[in-house]
Amino acid sequence: VEIRGYDPQSGFNQASHAAVKVVIRCKTDGSAPGPSASAGPLAPQDQPQAGIGVVWSVANGNRLYVEAFANVSAGQEAGMLKGDELVAVNGASIIRRDGSVVAFDEVVKMITGPVGSVVELTLNRNGSSVVIPVTRRSVPKT
Repeated sequence: VEIRGYDPQSGFNQASHAAVKVVIRCKTDGSAPGPSASAGPLAPQDQPQAGIGVVWSVANGNRLYVEAFANVSAGQEAGMLKGDELVAVNGASIIRRDGSVVAFDEVVKMITGPVGSVVELTLNRNGSSVVIPVTRRSVPKT
């Protein structure tokens, strides 16, 4: 039995007050997990991850620009435009002091999150800063 968010030394932590997930794994041959059961809502880190439906291009010293949109794009519906440069995610700059950009896979981790949650993107649009909240959702595979 695994209880996520539970510390046997101090009890439940603050994150676990919102949700507790109990997973029961049954092994019949000692190798592969069998059926599992869950109780209660999933913690945010256990929920299905979603994105914003944006295709990024890398240019000008590894800066990230909106190149295109998925057929169904939360980013486009929220007001993102082709050519927008991503500057920050939820207020955290993706551009380091030396001008380099955080690794692309880290940026993707910053942008993705639980379905229905909001990510705030700060964009450079033709020299002006634009802040756009985008509600994450499942992006259909094309």
